[in-house]
Amino acid sequence: MCSQNPPKADMLGGLQYLAGCDGAFMYRLIKRWAVLVLAGGGVMALDRVAKWLTITRLEMGESWNFFPAIGGFIRVTRSYNTGAAFGLFPSGSNVFLVVALLTSAVFLYLYSQLSDRAPLARLSIAMVVGGALSNAIDRIVLGHVIDYVHVQITPTFANISNFADHAVTLGVMLLLIDQWRMERAEKQQAAAAQADPDSPGEHPMGEISGDHEMVQVPLAPVSAEPPVLGGDAPDSI
Repeated sequence: MCSQNPPKADMLGGLQYLAGCDGAFMYRLIKRWAVLVLAGGGVMALDRVAKWLTITRLEMGESWNFFPAIGGFIRVTRSYNTGAAFGLFPSGSNVFLVVALLTSAVFLYLYSQLSDRAPLARLSIAMVVGGALSNAIDRIVLGHVIDYVHVQITPTFANISNFADHAVTLGVMLLLIDQWRMERAEKQQAAAAQADPDSPGEHPMGEISGDHEMVQVPLAPVSAEPPVLGGDAPDSI
């Protein structure tokens, strides 16, 4: 039997809880990690297939204009890279292999700590991990990364990268956007609470209508008899 308070659906908690777990927790665990498996695995699979087609169909330096109308701007060219993404720092292959593996481990841990209401953050991390691991496989097997996305930015400046590089870049950008959205929402909530500290609820002094405060004040009962103008006043009760 599962306990009434199951652990958080992270990898360690899931393994510890797996033996006696019920269907509800298993569904929650699978749903949480499905984004990583599907999105991260999809990025890796697409990049691996594209690299395999590149090295089996093209010679080193050979290009293929898959769409002639934009062939002057973007095409497929077989190349390789021993540095970071987009050809940066070409002499640090082993260093970037270690960085890629450590980055993937850190992002996997962060993924396990995300709340259930963070779909964009989960997608972002999945893209980063999938791209980083795909390039890490190249470094382990080949000693360099296969590049094939050839973008001719200007007549004298071009860049050759791969799908994994773009997935990592887009994932980081989406993660920053998600963080900005969360911080903006928190600031808006804090500003709203500071502007109207008594909301929700009834104003302690009465009803509020527009910009004016309407105070309900009980009135004393008014006697229908006329006041006594002469003679002795009645005794006080």
